[in-house]
Amino acid sequence: MLDASSPMQLTALRLREHCCSIIEQRKQIQRQIQSSPSVKPYVPEAVEDAYPDAVDIAARETLLSPERFPQTCPYAIDRILDFDFYPNEP
Repeated sequence: MLDASSPMQLTALRLREHCCSIIEQRKQIQRQIQSSPSVKPYVPEAVEDAYPDAVDIAARETLLSPERFPQTCPYAIDRILDFDFYPNEP
């Protein structure tokens, strides 16, 4: 079990929570596409519309300036939906 009092373990805990959040969102998108295949062509537009909110949330979580993030989503849709892809993974 992680001890949230340690800065390194707190970082590991936040990373794990972040990965779990990404997985959950990907599963929700996949479920939506499976139940309504006709929405798939609209996924790029939905990503474009949601990206500013994602930057706002990421900036608040990381305490970084929103200007530090790309102005448009830098990831292809197939990467966004890939359960094995995590941005900036070593």
